[in-house]
Amino acid sequence: MFVLMIRKLLFLTDKEHLKYWSNLNLPVAGFVYNPIKDTIFWIDIKELIFKKPDIVENGSYNIPVPMENIFSYDTFDSFYKHFILYNDKMKDSESFLNAVTNISEINDVESQYIGVKNLFTYHRNKHATWFIILNYFKHCNDENIKLNLIHIISLIPGHGDIFWHKGNIINESTRKSAYELLKKSLGETEIRQLLKYIKEEEGIQRGSIGQSIYAIIDRLDNNLDLLKKIAFDKKTDETSRFWSFLMYLYSFQFEHTTEHSIALIN
Repeated sequence: MFVLMIRKLLFLTDKEHLKYWSNLNLPVAGFVYNPIKDTIFWIDIKELIFKKPDIVENGSYNIPVPMENIFSYDTFDSFYKHFILYNDKMKDSESFLNAVTNISEINDVESQYIGVKNLFTYHRNKHATWFIILNYFKHCNDENIKLNLIHIISLIPGHGDIFWHKGNIINESTRKSAYELLKKSLGETEIRQLLKYIKEEEGIQRGSIGQSIYAIIDRLDNNLDLLKKIAFDKKTDETSRFWSFLMYLYSFQFEHTTEHSIALIN
């Protein structure tokens, strides 16, 4: 009688995958199927990278899978409990540092995006998070990340059409400190940047990115003076001037007569 003893199972990967997984703000499980035993085994990839950070650059990329980590109906509860704890791990100081490091990767847009998502998802109730996000906004050049930042920043002042849930609520003390940072951090340069992201076909209507942009600009110091300056600056592109004027006019009409508002339009 011949009996085949399997002493070790290997999860095969490579440097590119480990690097990608190391930056994710999600747990990563690797699975290996043993056809002889008709059994699936699992390994916590993120935990492995945490314990052996040099594995990303140096390998080995043939990763031993613990034989006790059986994935089945009977063991699923322990599997679930293992990975649900990941949410707590992502809130620690090392996770915060990793997110900041990702944002600083100026030549890696994907890392920057992951860093932003990590900061907001797990650290949005830290004062330092908003300092980083507001300053990063000034220097970010990627359009998709910029749009994501606009949505995140608009949660500081908020507006009536935001769907609030446990995944985006900011505690009040953090929101107040972030609000003060917002007023001091963004000025004319940032208003000009924001205006360029208003979509012509949507404008500033409910549910549009324009609504979030207006919510931000409306809370900035000297916003009306800056909007008026941009609106009447002939060196500025006409689309930005139009949206700037529209925002300025909206506030102007409440402090002046209809005749004055019409005169301003003319």
